[in-house]
Amino acid sequence: MDLRRKGALGALALAAAVAVAAQPAMAATVFRDAGGWVAKDVAVLAAAHVVTGFPNGDFHPNWPVTRAEMVVMIYRATHAGRDAPAPATPPYADVPVSSWYAGDVTAARAGGWLPFVAGTTLLPNQPVTREEAVTILATALQLPPASGDLGQFSDAGAVAPWALPAMEAAVKAGYVHGYPDGTLRPAMPIDRAEAAALLAPTTEAGLVDAGGHLFHITGTLTMLATAYNSGEPGMGDTTATGTLARVGEVAVDPSVIPLGSWLWVQGYTSSGLPAGGILEHAEDTGSAIVGHRIDLYVSTLAAADSFGEQEVTVKLLTTVR
Repeated sequence: MDLRRKGALGALALAAAVAVAAQPAMAATVFRDAGGWVAKDVAVLAAAHVVTGFPNGDFHPNWPVTRAEMVVMIYRATHAGRDAPAPATPPYADVPVSSWYAGDVTAARAGGWLPFVAGTTLLPNQPVTREEAVTILATALQLPPASGDLGQFSDAGAVAPWALPAMEAAVKAGYVHGYPDGTLRPAMPIDRAEAAALLAPTTEAGLVDAGGHLFHITGTLTMLATAYNSGEPGMGDTTATGTLARVGEVAVDPSVIPLGSWLWVQGYTSSGLPAGGILEHAEDTGSAIVGHRIDLYVSTLAAADSFGEQEVTVKLLTTVR
């Protein structure tokens, strides 16, 4: 549908919280020792049931995170604070089915989250390194590939080859920023405070639950939006990709947003769209839809006529599950 009458548009915290993880995650907890820069990130993860803390009320932000704890935190962060069911058989020789992390580890292995694990043992109590943690996270979130240069980090050459794609993707997506001295320190253990900083964006601020699927937010754009309806003169009812024009379909400039992308659009006012925001699929293009502009299909011709041009927020999404 090419006709357009308008020009439309570094850290993860908690493993300790997981020390009591055999039980259901508790509600948000105020940890006595998790103040300062890490306080907000830990609070976000606690509220999302990703971390719980120790029975004495401590978080131990400087303690190293183990491989098992990291897997559990990332699984919970991407599954609404829930753990996977216990497996029938051990996922690794050193992960008994009775262990509190066995279900999440089994799911992680099946999902290919652990490419760095060799042989039949996980070494669950071994401290997880930064590159291992980033690899688990990037794989779990299915971050889009980002062949990029890590040259801004002085120790980029120390990143293991198996971790390089995940590290590049995580840097591009904004999960990893490195240290003030310009290093990544990929082989160093990650502590609980750093884990909290790495994982916090995957909760409410980093995920969208819509249309029965969970999406990861990979970027946010401010764009100019217009609206259209197939009842307009000169408009067909088939999109550029051959689908039927309908609410939930959006026209984009493919050089800015690739066709097939999922988007969460909010900030508009329209009688032809759901209030508060809508999940959109980029299926159409238009000669006037160039640059940071989008055209939203609305339910009625009257809604299209009254929409005008509006500035909206567009969140770029990739499917988590």
